Amino acid sequence: MQTVCKLCVKEENTLLSHIIPEWGYAGAYDNKHRFVPYDALNEKEGRIEQKGIRERMLCGKCETVFSKWEQYGKSVWELKTGQWKTLSNGSLVGLNLEYKKLRLFLLSILWRAHVAEGCFAENVALGPHGERIRLMLLNNDPNGPELYPCMMMRIFEGNTPQEVGLRFPICGRWYGERAYSVAFKGIGLLYIMKRGARREVSQRRSINIAGELVIGTSQALNWVGGMENLQIAWPVERLVREAIGDSEGE
Repeated sequence: MQTVCKLCVKEENTLLSHIIPEWGYAGAYDNKHRFVPYDALNEKEGRIEQKGIRERMLCGKCETVFSKWEQYGKSVWELKTGQWKTLSNGSLVGLNLEYKKLRLFLLSILWRAHVAEGCFAENVALGPHGERIRLMLLNNDPNGPELYPCMMMRIFEGNTPQEVGLRFPICGRWYGERAYSVAFKGIGLLYIMKRGARREVSQRRSINIAGELVIGTSQALNWVGGMENLQIAWPVERLVREAIGDSEGE
């Protein structure tokens, strides 16, 4: 179908693109392999879909670029790339990750939610940040970790990690800063929109240029309702440093 690609802004045959990659729907399909999303803000299930939420968004060339980032994201979600250590509170420390690929994948999720037209992403409106992120994606430029840092957290129910269904993106404030959150395949994402967000967020709690990443933990109940309920447990800095130090000594 000939329309304008939302990334390169060229008139091309656009494809039905997933907003969340297909592999991210683990735990969200029913026994008929239909996707049942969850609207966390309104605390209700969304409309049943057959193949996840898709819209005509990208041309073939841009879709191929996004697919490469998605494959790298999948390898991170499944802990199949880099080196990983599990800490006592269930947090993960990842080392030797590819900063550029993971950053661009995470930004692509936020941007796709911004340009999507359906109800799934109706709470995401980035304003001028949307165009800035589009250019970052188009130019394959992840920029520094202090710009739109994305914190990742494992979602637990009690002491058990969850392969939760997809949660609709919501907008709110996290410690006074504008933020967006979404969750899929057992991992919650929290994007901070302020440039130069707190140092500990941009340098320790999101992927940094050295390829180090701490994935915190959060209880599933925190992801029901607005962002004011969102609580994240982080390991103490000493444990993180020990995990990194142990790896460097191997």
